[in-house]
Amino acid sequence: MSNWTPEDLLRCYATIPEAPHFLRNLLQHWLTIARPPENFRHLLALFENDQKQVTYFDLYLAHYRCRGGVRWRELCAASGSQDEALRALPEPSSADDWGIVEALCEASRRLAASDHEAAVRCATAAVERAGRVPIDVLGKQCRHELQALALATVANAHRAHDHLPEARLAMAQALTNLEAGKPHLLGLATTVLSLRSGLEFWEGQYEQAVQTLDEALEADPPPSLRARLLVQRTNTLITLKDATGALLSLEEALPLIDREADPRLWYCALEHQLFILTELGRLDEAAALLPAVRALVGKNGTPIHQTQVRWVEARLAAGQGDLAVAEDLYHEVRRAFLGHQLAYSAAIVTLELAELLLEQGRLEEVEIHAASTLEEFRRQRAESQYIGALTLVEQAVARQRLTLKILRQARGLVERREAGQ
Repeated sequence: MSNWTPEDLLRCYATIPEAPHFLRNLLQHWLTIARPPENFRHLLALFENDQKQVTYFDLYLAHYRCRGGVRWRELCAASGSQDEALRALPEPSSADDWGIVEALCEASRRLAASDHEAAVRCATAAVERAGRVPIDVLGKQCRHELQALALATVANAHRAHDHLPEARLAMAQALTNLEAGKPHLLGLATTVLSLRSGLEFWEGQYEQAVQTLDEALEADPPPSLRARLLVQRTNTLITLKDATGALLSLEEALPLIDREADPRLWYCALEHQLFILTELGRLDEAAALLPAVRALVGKNGTPIHQTQVRWVEARLAAGQGDLAVAEDLYHEVRRAFLGHQLAYSAAIVTLELAELLLEQGRLEEVEIHAASTLEEFRRQRAESQYIGALTLVEQAVARQRLTLKILRQARGLVERREAGQ
């Protein structure tokens, strides 16, 4: 057996419909003790559970899922750019495409936040290849499931580029394929549902987004994916102002996150935890967590992440009564969000700063900040609810009728996004 390849193992299983237990024991012994070649390592996990019968389907899927991913990474390394790697993909369809499509989808999801056009190109290539993967072993249902993943990835790329009609169309096609792909033998349904929830969140359908994530969690995904779904659910519950529910989701997610393998997810989880503790008034716990979040944002965060942490610091300082520090931080964060053209966040920060100033009787400064933010929003053609909220504040100041109630009413106008109504 020392000269065997994974393909030899597949052929062996293909000739025996019900592989006898002694063959499993022999292979398990060889794979775990006899130090097989590196190209067998990905098959070890299949033999870890003594109670599970390893089938030809299991071996085929594990092997070509892994080999396709390796093939894509090799093409990226050899080509020097992702576009070159896409052009270098082999034209004839092969079993490697089962893994290549998943790798293309993963690459698209990573790119969605930073290079939307590249994300669309990658996802479109995944759709094309998913439509012609060989179905001799995994079957037509599995092809439908793979197509669902690719189409949902296209929807995700369009969503990040704010092309919502295209995103909705691709997601509808993805869900049609997902239904045709039951019983979801590839295990991709949870990722599709995660992407569906992301689109629902983007459209302001927050309650529906939570329901979709709950459906994905009910499918009992592996720990790494479960952690990601729970962090996504946490973020949605934060938006719904359910800090207690968000904290419960996060507490379930934290032990499941592999800090080394997924440092970005770990950072996002701690950032959420910091925000939630501040919202719940657990300021001592938030202050104790702050140094760890600062350290992580320096390693894994973007400038926007850094600004978000500074925003939490402003809230924390205000809650602890350090008003001068809070005010300086709010000004810094407001300028940064306006510079990034993040109208929603800038509006909320402006209103929080206004509350701080109102409590000190500094109405003229509230009017100045509201007016300057309004001017910037109009220049950026921000959505109407942001302009309407700050106009409400500006008019209340002019009439000397500004109260905390009016500020919170204005904040409610911002938070009720038009797409969610």
